[in-house]
Amino acid sequence: MNKFFFIDLETTGLDEQTCSIIEVAAIVTDSKLNILEEYTTPVLCPPDALNSMDEWCKITHSQSGLLHDQQVVGRHLAEVEMELQKIKRRHFPVSRPEIAGSSVHFDKKFIDKHMPNLSKELSHRIVDGSSFMVALSKYHGIKIESRSESAHRALPDIKDSIFYLKQYLERFS
Repeated sequence: MNKFFFIDLETTGLDEQTCSIIEVAAIVTDSKLNILEEYTTPVLCPPDALNSMDEWCKITHSQSGLLHDQQVVGRHLAEVEMELQKIKRRHFPVSRPEIAGSSVHFDKKFIDKHMPNLSKELSHRIVDGSSFMVALSKYHGIKIESRSESAHRALPDIKDSIFYLKQYLERFS
């Protein structure tokens, strides 16, 4: 059975070299994008990384409740990485799956830098739903109406990515 391994991260900024991961979510779907398993957790973040966030991150992650959640129920990144590896191994025991999502190249850079053991178990390929959006809009005039503004929380953002990808793929099935 073909499956997709969706991953989304929330971070303290855009630079994987200097910024930290503060939330992780993953969803495994079947080939028809039905959810088989989902996982989400805030990630503990060093105080200096939180203090160095730009104003947009501070406001957005405060309003979403993420800064509060990461302090109260956040888990260590090494533990989160091991849990993601278990999910990967459960659903993709012998393969290195592509990661899927929207603008997932961003997440892949952070995974490569901050979760290298997980990165070794993933393909270098990605399935980027935002690429479908751009291509189908430009070449076929297909536009899917937005469901909502991004929550800037990892799990709802993945669910939006799945919704959009499903809408695009249904147009061609």
